[in-house]
Amino acid sequence: MLAHKDKRFSRLAILIVATALMLWPALVNKGPFWFFDSSSYIRVADAAVVYVTGYQSGWSDRLEVARGQDVADSAAKDAAKVEPTRPVLLGRSIYYGFLIFLPILAFGPWGAIVLQAFISVALIAFCLSLMNARREHGAGLLAVVLCFLALATPLPFYVCLLMPDVFAGLLILIMVTLLVTWKRSSKWQKLVLLASAAVMVTFHITILLMAIIIGAVGVLVSSTRWDMLQKAGSFLGVVSIGILANLAFSLAIEQALKKPAISPPFLSARMTAAGPGMGFLKASCAADSQSWELCSHLENLPQESDHFLWSRLPSRGVFQLADEEGQRRMAGQDKAFFIEVLLHDPIGVIGVSAVATLQQLVSFEFSIFNYARKHVDQIHDRYPPDAASVISQSRAAHGEMPTTVTLWAVVVVSVLSLVLLLAFALRDLNWRTERMQFAGFVVMALFANAAMCGALSGPHGRYQMRIIWLLPVSVLIAAPIYGPLLGRAGSHDELRARA
Repeated sequence: MLAHKDKRFSRLAILIVATALMLWPALVNKGPFWFFDSSSYIRVADAAVVYVTGYQSGWSDRLEVARGQDVADSAAKDAAKVEPTRPVLLGRSIYYGFLIFLPILAFGPWGAIVLQAFISVALIAFCLSLMNARREHGAGLLAVVLCFLALATPLPFYVCLLMPDVFAGLLILIMVTLLVTWKRSSKWQKLVLLASAAVMVTFHITILLMAIIIGAVGVLVSSTRWDMLQKAGSFLGVVSIGILANLAFSLAIEQALKKPAISPPFLSARMTAAGPGMGFLKASCAADSQSWELCSHLENLPQESDHFLWSRLPSRGVFQLADEEGQRRMAGQDKAFFIEVLLHDPIGVIGVSAVATLQQLVSFEFSIFNYARKHVDQIHDRYPPDAASVISQSRAAHGEMPTTVTLWAVVVVSVLSLVLLLAFALRDLNWRTERMQFAGFVVMALFANAAMCGALSGPHGRYQMRIIWLLPVSVLIAAPIYGPLLGRAGSHDELRARA
């Protein structure tokens, strides 16, 4: 009993130390990292708090709040009518917003990234424990793996970024671990991972889509019909939660503001930027100038997707330059525009998508951790005064965050990981082992991520870097020396083989 308590204490100590180690980029930067969208997640959660409770924080500066004036009617007095000063856009999850907003309220921005670091470390440890059949000898390996991830992969940078990106990699890790250990995992272990996945799919649409892809593949390769039915039911439950959560948010916005939120036209932005959309649009607009809202912005097209969606410059912007009615029409036509372009030029769409996928697979960069000039110039407009003052003093705001060494380490580790995984596969030639299944699912997820993000949004290093840390984890699990590293008994596969 005492020995068991000592082992639990040692594992807890490892998790605490690893959590602190994951924060090193923020310590060097003098604060967490902020992306263009970070404030949007926080503000949507803040707006909900104001709407429900009337409590206003420093993040309520973009809300117009009116209260009932009849002091005799306490309900009217406490009620708050919240009106955003800008149209509400879908895609900024209120659920992730609350995950970081509440710690920020209580402890400041550091509270949010400490929470992200602990969640990441705890889930990685949990998944590794499932892949390790002999858990009592796993503490040493766990410490080595977590230290390696903190020092030689991009994981700590994304842990310290106030964006849901870190959960994209964690979702893949959870889903793959579930698929590989499904038959031998206990009910409570499955419940922990399924519940974690169900929360994460509410954080961003790409995380939800990744859960759908991995779940579908996992169900299709199931060994028995009963196994297939169990996985299908469980993963369908996870996906349903993500879909219902997004629908609930949309309905809540419409109920509160008496008008629906706007979904940015990501597909239109990508199709016009990639090329195939422009030929179709010019022909359509020539035949009928009112056929598409984009016809009113033809002189500004094509633009890069990010400029199309977010730029307010007259020479570069499209979506942000339209009035609210135009934005709603553009958003409403987004899917139809994509389908029409695909039907008009299927070869062109497939070609640019394939190229973008390949570009995404080789996109290695840390540029978002040294803020662009535009981001720096907008700090005092984008953030409340207290937050803006701290952010403006960070290394990232001055372009001084050292990332070169880590970037090269990531490139070397990633390439070496792929080479080693190929060598292990050729050595074993047995894809039924848990170790190789794990690696195979991770590699598949990397390609799926590249196709999904690169083709539909455009290649960005951020989409690749936030999950690339899974490759060395796969190597550590798939390595032939995995058994000796874990202890004499070896892995679950080896135990089963000896039996």
